[in-house]
Formats: sequence, structure tokens, C-alpha cells
Amino acid sequence: MERFFKVSRVCIVALMCVLFFGVGIKSEAAAPGKVTGVKQVNDSASAVSLSWNAVQGADGYKIEYCESNSFTGSTYNYGYKENTSVTIPGLGAGKTYYVRVSALIINENNEEEVGTPSSVVDMVTAPSAKVTSLKQKDAKEKSASFTWGQAAGANAYVLLYHNVKVNPNNAKEKILGNVKTCSLSLPANSIYYIYVYPARKSSSNYVAVGNGGMKNYVTVLPGKVSKVKLLQTGTSNNSQAKTVEFSWNPNAVASGYEYTIYGYNNKKIVTKTTKSNAGVKISHKKLTNDQFMKIRVRAYVTVNGKKKYGKWSDDLWFAKYPKGIKASMDSSGIKLKWGKVKGAKNYTIYASTNAKSGFKKVGTTTKTSLTIKKIKGKKVAVGKQYYVSIVPNKKVGKKTFTGDKRWMTNIRFTYR
Repeated sequence: MERFFKVSRVCIVALMCVLFFGVGIKSEAAAPGKVTGVKQVNDSASAVSLSWNAVQGADGYKIEYCESNSFTGSTYNYGYKENTSVTIPGLGAGKTYYVRVSALIINENNEEEVGTPSSVVDMVTAPSAKVTSLKQKDAKEKSASFTWGQAAGANAYVLLYHNVKVNPNNAKEKILGNVKTCSLSLPANSIYYIYVYPARKSSSNYVAVGNGGMKNYVTVLPGKVSKVKLLQTGTSNNSQAKTVEFSWNPNAVASGYEYTIYGYNNKKIVTKTTKSNAGVKISHKKLTNDQFMKIRVRAYVTVNGKKKYGKWSDDLWFAKYPKGIKASMDSSGIKLKWGKVKGAKNYTIYASTNAKSGFKKVGTTTKTSLTIKKIKGKKVAVGKQYYVSIVPNKKVGKKTFTGDKRWMTNIRFTYR
């Protein structure tokens, strides 16, 4: 019996120890776990919004932020939140702040027990300053570069760009670093609107964009001018007038065109510019009828008041109607003579009995004379009206250039 009581006393003491230590464990409950997933989800020039992952068993969260990532100096205690997101107001525009979040529990003694703070995360506010002096710097055939004045508080910039013919809602976006110049690859012969906005970027690549953007347009260099064509030489009633007229394919981005005309010896005759997108009519004392000449054309765009030129067109050699044409007739046929066109390899002569149609080649010669015996298979005859066109030819490489075919000479011989 005595042994039984001894055992009972031991069991009672053990039970009391268990109850005592059990109470002690309950009153010293474990602190909450570490908060993870802290990130910025929204911004303005004076506020930021954050969110984070919930911690199991947490009764709330403590939010601290500071302008120093070491949390030295002025550290602000935003207070406690029961949910897993917060918006912090009253911040400065275009600034970086650092934040950390801790979970907490309320123990049975109504005391706060705060867990280990989360990793420090930076958060950014949008700059309130404006981008200034946005202008194009340079142009190439498939790119354009531009510059702007830096905005206070910005450590990044957001670029939006779209073709002027495309809806702005379809604009493309690029995030730029802390720069004040950009080169943009663009399609050939295109003009683009660009918009540059000040921004502040966090280390996690969150970008807070300000409202102070600036708009302008940029253009690439115009492409090579194509299909330069001689329309006519002289005036409507004078083949000897020192005037020539050309057309070419217009370029969508060109501000204007520069053209240069050279003589048969490749010496420059005239260089001028025109705003016309369709062609040009040129008058100059050296546009004479006694030589082959060539023209080349290039388009330009104006960038910051300076002309930026595209590539030259292919050379177009041309000649006016020969001067000094004389015609006589004898039993051998119509005898033609004309003045030499310097640079011409030979001359092709066309003839018809109708001023508006039916011209057929009647001969080609390296001389400045030719006798026409038949036209359209019929022997030439006195008293009939004939129309003759003398066209000089020039060969450059494998290509043959011809003079103005629009002009003709009327020939008619009568009995005396």
C-alpha cells in the first residue's frame, strides 16, 4: 500500500509539471513567419500601392518605409494593416522609397509580437516634371535619332511611336534608360509620331510614368528617287528655247528635291532645289540644242533647319532637238542636214505623212546628214507633205539614251 501512494505522488507531480509547462508554452507562442512577395502594384506622383503574400496565422502587418535602403535617418511607420495591400500617400514626386513589411500576431496578453521584416523593396513615384526640347537629331534611310531635355526626378523614359498614318491606339512602346537621346529603327520612306514621357524605374523594373510627355515627329531619309523622265524640251512652239521639263516618282517623306544638270563633258550646268513633288521645269542659258546633257535628282528632308539628302537617282541623259535642220530634194530623195549634237553616238531619223501618227524609222547614221528615199515603202514625191523627226542617241554602258522625240520638221517641196 505504501508503494502505491509513492507511485501516485510521483504521477501527480508529473501531471502538475506538464500542466505548468503547457501553460508556459501557450503564453510564449511562436512569432509569425517572414513576409514574402512584396511588390509595387500602382503609383502616382504622390503615392504608391503595394501588395504581398499572406502569412498564415498573422493578425496584421506592419509597414515601414524610408528614403534610405538601410533604414537609417527618417524612417516612417505607416502603421498596421489587416489585409495584404496598402496605398501610402503623401510622398514626393519622382522619388525612390524603400519599404519592408512585417507580420504580427496579438498574443493572449494582448501584446503585439512582430515577425522578421521582409526583404527591403524599392518603390517609385511618378515624376511631375515635363520632358522638354524633343527634336530630331539625325536621319538615315531606315532609322531616325532624336533628343530631349531631361526631366527632374526621371531615371527612365517611356517612348511611344506610331506611323502618322496609323491609329495612335496602335502605338508601340519602348522603355528607355536614364538617357536623353534615342535611335529608332523605322521602315523606309516613313514618318512617325513620337511621344516621350518621364518615368522612374525601380530595381524590380516597375515603371512609374509621369504625365509630362512631349510629342513630335521624326522622319527617315527619303529613298533613292526613281523613274526620272524627260517630259519635253523647249516650249510649246519653240524647240530651240533653253527650257527642259522632267518628272519623277514622288517620295512620301521628302521636304523637297535637289537636281543637278551636267553638260556632255560632265561639267555642271546648274544645281537647284524645288518643293514640287511631281517634277520640275528648268530654264537656263546653257541648256542648248547642240549637246547631250544629264540630270540626276535626290530628295531631302529638313532636320533642325538643315537639309538631309537621300541617294541620287540614276543619271538620265537627254538631248534637245538638233538645231540648224535643212532639207532639200532632188531625184535621189529628201536630203537632210542638221547641226552636231556633242556626245551623240548616232542619230535615228523617223518620218511620216501624218503629223500625229505613223512615224517609221527611215535610217540611222553617225553623220549629220541623211537622204530619205522612201517613206512607208513609197518613194518620196514632190508636192506631198512629210514630217521628219531627228533623234540623237547616246550609249552609256549597255543603256541607250535618246533625245526629245516630240519635235518634228515639216517638209514639203513644190514644183517651180
